[in-house]
Amino acid sequence: YDHIIREYARLQADNYLAMDVGLQAVATDGVFVPLQCPIWQFLIEVRLPKSGVIGVFGMIDVDAKTGKVISLTKEQIQKIWNRASAAAELQTSTTTL
Repeated sequence: YDHIIREYARLQADNYLAMDVGLQAVATDGVFVPLQCPIWQFLIEVRLPKSGVIGVFGMIDVDAKTGKVISLTKEQIQKIWNRASAAAELQTSTTTL
């Protein structure tokens, strides 16, 4: 094996998400994908402090050889924000019904 372990890749993805996405986004369910340039691919899960997980709103990849996160585009980050915000609004409005 000449690649990093899943847990290290997940920590790298979590650090990236905390700095560049925010929203209580975390990387979960890592899958090793043995491409020519192998990657660890994770789901991006968004959580609310009071409600817990509100959903999965994207994916993030980590280079399995270097541990470097493959940056999300501004459009991908905006889509995550839009979807997570809509889901959070729905959750908070349904809990007050």
